[in-house]
Amino acid sequence: MLPETAKMLAEAGFRYGRTVTNYPDIMDSESPMTFSSNCHFNHPNFWNLFDEAKKTGYFYFWGHSYELLDYPVLWERFDAKIKALSEDPDVEWVDVIDLAEIMHKKV
Repeated sequence: MLPETAKMLAEAGFRYGRTVTNYPDIMDSESPMTFSSNCHFNHPNFWNLFDEAKKTGYFYFWGHSYELLDYPVLWERFDAKIKALSEDPDVEWVDVIDLAEIMHKKV
């Protein structure tokens, strides 16, 4: 994301902006306006990326529901991932804005 874009987001009152870049440690982003994710929910190495991200304490994956609309198998895979993540005692679900707030405190 261009610095001008990040500045405009902040000036418009946004609390965070997400880039299209994936990073192993999402809290290493420069600011909440240039927030990165770990991966897309359908990334072929999702579980390896999750295991690596657990070392940092944060794992942020993204996706759009429309990507699943015509693909029941993808829905099943997505549901299985959510179930597995939910059963992991080390996982705590938070909204992305909560991650941005943590990052705001770091900056």
